[in-house]
Amino acid sequence: MLPNTPIAEAQLDEMRDSLSEVYKECSRIDWDGYGASAVTEGAYEEALKLIDAIIDALPSSIPAPEIGAEPTGDIDFEWYRGKGQVFAISVGGKHRITYAGIFAGSKVHGTEYFEGTLPMTIVRHLGRLYS
Repeated sequence: MLPNTPIAEAQLDEMRDSLSEVYKECSRIDWDGYGASAVTEGAYEEALKLIDAIIDALPSSIPAPEIGAEPTGDIDFEWYRGKGQVFAISVGGKHRITYAGIFAGSKVHGTEYFEGTLPMTIVRHLGRLYS
């Protein structure tokens, strides 16, 4: 289990600013020049809820994720620890978190229901990445 020290307020501001930039840049069709779907307001709103859930559930020892957009219009959050160690989650405004990770050769992926609380599966995988 991860220690119960919340992520710093500075990380919260950083994540919200990053999300806002991604939304501004990717909220139109073909934002990548290759036919990408637009990031919708629903995906943006759900990503804001996900940021709050991350802040509430994760300790400050876990760094803020990199936030970006996927060609599907989903917003993704990625944590890199080093070569062969990455964990990513994404939301698209459909009450669902899709996740995938690589942990020194071991791979995981799946989908979890999301209604505002970070699922324990996600917390465990991030703990695994930063153990």
